[in-house]
Amino acid sequence: MLARLFAARKAGVVFGLERVAAVLAALGHPERRLGTVVHVGGTNGKGSTAAMVAAVARAAGARVGLYTSPHLASLRERFTVDGALPEAAAVVDAYQRVAAAGGDALTFFEQVTALGVLLLAAAAPAVTVLEVGLGGRLDATTAIAAPIAAVTGVALDHQEFLGATIAAIAAEKAGIWKPGQAAVIGAAGDPAAVPVLVAAAEAAGVARLRVLGAADVAAAPATALAGAHQQANAACADALIDALVDAGAIVAPPEV
Repeated sequence: MLARLFAARKAGVVFGLERVAAVLAALGHPERRLGTVVHVGGTNGKGSTAAMVAAVARAAGARVGLYTSPHLASLRERFTVDGALPEAAAVVDAYQRVAAAGGDALTFFEQVTALGVLLLAAAAPAVTVLEVGLGGRLDATTAIAAPIAAVTGVALDHQEFLGATIAAIAAEKAGIWKPGQAAVIGAAGDPAAVPVLVAAAEAAGVARLRVLGAADVAAAPATALAGAHQQANAACADALIDALVDAGAIVAPPEV
């Protein structure tokens, strides 16, 4: 399976939502069985923020699926439920189902996203946290409806794909905004991106928008992670937990 899957990397990066959406439809729309979805994008901090949200939601008693990338030692690290890796046989089965639904025509990341959705949906999580792979507007994860989303911040990254300026990259990252969402803009990036992110959120019709600043970062719970930047990630995670509580997806977590 891994040999076939990693061979798909030769296709490179192909932006678009139609291909993965079609495969998910052929699979019976497993993305609709992910519970309340939290979509996390941004240049820096999205992985840490996603992991924090998953950990706190678990502490609040929810069953939580987490989809992240890349992995370090095993592909299975990308899709966990309550912190546990799936069995290898379950991953192979999900891969075979994706391939039978047309997945062989997808890029590596699209295939991994589809099989991850299958694996997480099978666990019936109350909350699923999805980390954006690259960009946002045309990232495969954006084919999945998410009532809660955050852009942790924007800096110059992947300029060959996303654009040469902060404004252009911010516009791509802001592509995860959807009508009716509770949206959060974190404080982990260049302040010049914030007006672009705000304008895009308003244009998309988000229901609630929270823009974090220095006071939110200072007030965020302390973490055991090294680096002052993790305080900004904690502030973003804290805002997303508030949104989950407001949505009724979890109860207010205990103070830690």
